Amino acid sequence: MILDLNEKKAAELLIEMALAEDVGSGDVSTNNLIPPHDRRTAYMITKADGVVAGLEVAQMVFAKLDSGLSWLPQVKDGDKVQKGTVIVRFSATYRAILTGERTALNFLQRMSGIATESHLYAEAVAG
Repeated sequence: MILDLNEKKAAELLIEMALAEDVGSGDVSTNNLIPPHDRRTAYMITKADGVVAGLEVAQMVFAKLDSGLSWLPQVKDGDKVQKGTVIVRFSATYRAILTGERTALNFLQRMSGIATESHLYAEAVAG
């Protein structure tokens, strides 16, 4: 799914609100324990079978926290996946990964859950 300009603006506003709720003025533990330029590679792996949705929004979360984000999706929005599938591999500062992971996963889980349920209903109607 590629967001149009209005959808992207709406997503940016929601991301700002979600980050403000999740971390407020910053993740104190992360900011005190993790060096600011420490970069890591992380993977998002599915916990259940389903339909992926929200990769672009998850990417926006991490890009807001690290402009040097490297994002390599392994699947596309709308793909059916099995439990244990790596859906994205990305590199960012360790601080950005730790600070944004809950917000990004919240968006991905919610959007993928809706996509999965919608797919099940569409299959049921199709017979």
